[in-house]
Amino acid sequence: MHEPEVEPLLVREIPAGLAAARTARLEARGRFDGEISPEAVDDLELVLTELVSNASKVTEDDATVLLRIRPADDALLVEVVDGCPAAPEARCPSEEDEDGRGLLLVERLCTSWGWHWSDTGKTVWATLPTAPCKVSGLDIGH
Repeated sequence: MHEPEVEPLLVREIPAGLAAARTARLEARGRFDGEISPEAVDDLELVLTELVSNASKVTEDDATVLLRIRPADDALLVEVVDGCPAAPEARCPSEEDEDGRGLLLVERLCTSWGWHWSDTGKTVWATLPTAPCKVSGLDIGH
């Protein structure tokens, strides 16, 4: 049985490019500041930075990235849609690597994450608890 989709709390088309992640963070902070804990807003900004940056990197310069955030049982379901056919892949970076830790961070902050194809492109999603997640002592380098 298919459950109906919950109405999004935030939907934005964001131009792909270097400013995409910053735009997503500002939109989310403006929408959720004061509605969820400050720590959860910070965690949301981190997750958005990673998902939107990844989507923006694989999207053509003149295209947009679609951001949707829906409520989900003491959590937020964050969805980022891009048109790239490549599946996202969490990497195991070495200590010398300058990148490759983003999805590992998403994995630690969120209760689940994944991706699927739809008629609008690839959707990468993550379920972020609205109770704060402690990042101190987080080891995502190995």
